[in-house]
Amino acid sequence: MAKGAARSEATAAPARPSAADRVATAATAILLVSTVELAVGFAFIPIVVRQLGPAQYGDYASLMAAAGIAQVLTNLGLFSAIRKGMTEERASARRRVASGGLLLCGLLGLGASVAGIALALLPSLPLELDRLRFPIALVALNLLVWNVFQGARSVLFGLHRESSVEPLRVVVAVVSAVGGIVALHVGLGVSGLLIAVCGANGIAAIISVRSAAAQVRLRLGDGWVGLRAGRQWVTFGVYTTLGIVFAQLLYYADLLIVVVILGSSAAGVYRAALLLSEMLWIVPGALQVSLLHNVSGLWARDRRREIGAITDRAMTIALLLTGLLTVGLVVLAGPFVRLYFGPPFAQAVLPMQILVVGAAAFALARILNPLVEGTGLIRQNVLASGLLAALNVGGNLLVIPRYGLLGAAIVSATTYVLKLVQLVVLARRTAVPWGATIRWGRILIYTSSLVVAAVGGSLLAGVLGGGSWLTLAIGGGLLLAVAGSSALGLGLVGVDELRSWGSVILGRPRSSQR
Repeated sequence: MAKGAARSEATAAPARPSAADRVATAATAILLVSTVELAVGFAFIPIVVRQLGPAQYGDYASLMAAAGIAQVLTNLGLFSAIRKGMTEERASARRRVASGGLLLCGLLGLGASVAGIALALLPSLPLELDRLRFPIALVALNLLVWNVFQGARSVLFGLHRESSVEPLRVVVAVVSAVGGIVALHVGLGVSGLLIAVCGANGIAAIISVRSAAAQVRLRLGDGWVGLRAGRQWVTFGVYTTLGIVFAQLLYYADLLIVVVILGSSAAGVYRAALLLSEMLWIVPGALQVSLLHNVSGLWARDRRREIGAITDRAMTIALLLTGLLTVGLVVLAGPFVRLYFGPPFAQAVLPMQILVVGAAAFALARILNPLVEGTGLIRQNVLASGLLAALNVGGNLLVIPRYGLLGAAIVSATTYVLKLVQLVVLARRTAVPWGATIRWGRILIYTSSLVVAAVGGSLLAGVLGGGSWLTLAIGGGLLLAVAGSSALGLGLVGVDELRSWGSVILGRPRSSQR
C-alpha cells in the first residue's frame, strides 16, 4: 500500500528540469527579449542618425561607450557574483545574498553618480568635454539607476526567473526610443536622448527591485549582514570586474580613440560600423548570460559531462546563427548601409565588413567564457584579457592616425580573433569534455551554402537591374531560406527542439524529456 502510494506520488510529481533545459529556457527567454530590443533599436537608430548627423551621433556614441566602461567599474563584478551566490547557496541563505548584493549595488551606484556629477561641475574642462557638461551629469545619474536595475536582475537570474525580469529590457528599449524621439523633436538633442535612457532605467529599477523583494522577502537588516559577509563577493568581483573592463576596452577603445584623434564625425561613422557588427552577439550574449550560473552550479557538483554537453549545444546554436548574420552582413553590407544609415555613412561599409569577421570570432568566445570562469580559471582569463586589451589600445593608437577607420577595424577584428584563440586554450585546460559532439563538417557545409546563397542572390539582383531594396530582398530572402532548410536537413537543429523554443516564446509549460 505504502509502495503504491509512493509510486503514485512519484508519478504525479513533475520531473525536475535538467541543466540543459534550464539553459535552453533561459537563453530562449533572453534571446526573445533581445530580439524585440534589437527590433526597437533597429527602428530607432535611423531616426537618431538623421536627426543628429555624424558629429552629434559621434558625441552620443562616445558618451555611451564611456558609460559602458564606467558601469563595469561601478558594479565591481557584483552582478556575476550575485548570480553565482544565489545559485550555489541554500534557500535559507539566499535572502542574505540578495539583500546584501542589492544594497552594495545601490551604494556603489550612488558613489559613482556623485563622482560623475562632480566631474561635470569642475570649473575647467577640455573644450570637447566642456560643451558636454550636462550630458556627462546625465550619464552619471544613469549609473545609479542602472546599477540597481542590474543588481535586482541578477537576483532574479540566480533564482532562474529570467523570463519574469527580461521583459523589462523591452520596457527600457521602448521608453528610451519613444522618449528619445520626443526629445529630438523638441530640439533637446543628445541631452534629450540621455534623459530618456535615464528615465527608462529608473522605471526598470523600481519594478525589478519590487519583484526581487517579493521573491526572497528582502529585509534591510539582512542587507547589512550580507555586506559584512561580502568579502568573498568582492574577491570574485575584482577578477570579474577586471575581465569585463578589459572586454569593454576591446569593445570601445577604438571608438574612443577615433573620437579623440579623428573627431566626432568620424566617430559617428565608425559607430555605425560597430553597431552592425555587434548584431552578431545577440544570440551568443543570451547564451553566455544563461550559461554562467548554470555552469557554476554544475561544477560545484562535479557534473563535468553535463557542462560539456550544454556547452556543445550552445556552441552549435551560436555557430548556426552567427554564421547566418556574418555572411549576410559581409555580402549585403553596401545596400544595407545605404538604406539604413544614409549616404553620409557610406564610409562605414568596408570597416564594418572587417569588423564583422572579428565579431564572429568574439561571438563564439562568449560561449566559452562561462565554461572558463565557471570552472575556476577566472584569474588566467583576466590576465590574458588584459594583454589583449593592451594590444587593442596600443594598436589603435598606432594605426588610427595613419590608416583611419580602416586601421581601427583591422586592429579590433584581430584582437577579437585572438580572444577566441585564448579562450579555446583555456577551455582545453578545464578537464571538461567539450567539443566532441559538435558536428564540424556539417557546420562547414551549412556555412558554405549560406555564402553561395548570399552571393547568388546579390548577382541575381544585379542581373535584374534592381537597386538596394531588391538586392536585400532577394539576397536576404534566399539566405534565410537556405539557412533554415540546410540546418534542418543536415540535422543541426531538430523539429522537437524548435517546438521547445516555441513553447518558451509562447509562454507554455515545457514537459521534461528526462
